[in-house]
Amino acid sequence: HGDGGAELISKQVLALLKREGSNYSWNPADTPELNATSERTFRTLGERSLSMLVRSLLPVDFWWDAYKASNYITNRLPTKTSDGYYTPFESVYKIIPDLSHLRVWGCKTYMKMPKTYLRKDYRDKSFTGHLIGYSEESAMGYQVYVPDLKETLVGALYFQ
Repeated sequence: HGDGGAELISKQVLALLKREGSNYSWNPADTPELNATSERTFRTLGERSLSMLVRSLLPVDFWWDAYKASNYITNRLPTKTSDGYYTPFESVYKIIPDLSHLRVWGCKTYMKMPKTYLRKDYRDKSFTGHLIGYSEESAMGYQVYVPDLKETLVGALYFQ
């Protein structure tokens, strides 16, 4: 069963399913409420990403970063299961996720410059940027876009 997407109801796909002895059905057009849970999840992630982008005033070029951050947060939100409410993170790692490090996506941040950049005069001691993600490698790492460098850095931050 599918949502009627063109890639799923093409002649080649239907011929393959028929050859394999499978029956295929799909939802009527414009009925997203009948889509499978995974389809609704993708739509929810997309809508969350869009709202994150609009709030942050960052360009649309950052849509993928917003999408990944939205997924990161979603995997740490409780979901109703047959055993009660659990997070997807909890199901995989068997520990309750720590949410204390979450910050508003796109917020202004300050990242301390590495010692190689520092001088003993009155120059800046930190980069100013925007939070665009959470590092998967370390527990407290953040991904920050620094407009002056036109690059994304990962590290610990100071928030305004």
